[in-house]
Amino acid sequence: YLYAYFFNFGVAAEKLGQLQRATHMWEQALALKDDRPVLHQNLGVAYARQGRLPMAREHLQRALALDESYAQAHFNLGNLLYREGELDGALAAFAKAIDTDSQLSGAWQGLGNVHFNRAQWPEALAAYRQALALDPGLASVAFNMAKIHIQTDAPDSAIAALRRVMALAPEDVEALYL
Repeated sequence: YLYAYFFNFGVAAEKLGQLQRATHMWEQALALKDDRPVLHQNLGVAYARQGRLPMAREHLQRALALDESYAQAHFNLGNLLYREGELDGALAAFAKAIDTDSQLSGAWQGLGNVHFNRAQWPEALAAYRQALALDPGLASVAFNMAKIHIQTDAPDSAIAALRRVMALAPEDVEALYL
């Protein structure tokens, strides 16, 4: 009973933007039960958002040790590894997330970002196309696609991608100067 209380109030606090309170509640829940993948995943994300990266990694890895098929935990571990510049690890984590749940648009976007960072344009475009097929509102993906099209001397495709960005995010000033 107490575990559910702390866990659910942590979720509510997070939804209200109270990350410190959410983290505290989840830490209380963890003291009662440490075998819940979703709890470790939530703590991992919360710690990452607070810049507590070693703890974030520990909890995301614990979530995956408890449930290897937890796509969201693979995705969030990929984000953490990407943030830390560990591109090989990020690539593997995003690929595992996609293998587990091919409908996870963020994992496709993350995969595209790794390839983008490595200037692997065809792979980045393929991943970004899949991300947009799953979530057509990802302006940042369309923006990265425009940058790739400029790099690969495909101006018509770049213009089409920039039009999409402007339709999705008209306040995106950077797109105006690309």
